[in-house]
Amino acid sequence: MIEVALTARGEASPWMRWLPFIAITFGHVVVGTTRPELERLRVHEHEHVRQYERWGAAFFAAYPLNSLWQLLRGRRPYLDNCFEVQAREKEAAAVTGDLTAAHSEKS
Repeated sequence: MIEVALTARGEASPWMRWLPFIAITFGHVVVGTTRPELERLRVHEHEHVRQYERWGAAFFAAYPLNSLWQLLRGRRPYLDNCFEVQAREKEAAAVTGDLTAAHSEKS
């Protein structure tokens, strides 16, 4: 897995505020706006890496299709996307110290 910060500074450059993400995962590559943001979102983004490992290339279609499905159901395409829900659950488990949930392959 590779992690890339777009800037090593603690603050994002002015042009980065136009990006629609703070961190994003493409397969085994995690790109973040800054090193501190990568550290803050590491558990969340690593869950997306695990999702990619489980789904393979189909993940690149499954993720946007799930967002579309949520939208068609009148829900929030990003927040209710099942992949994002799962990543937030892993993140919350890591923060609260629930190591069973944080390292479970079922979640």
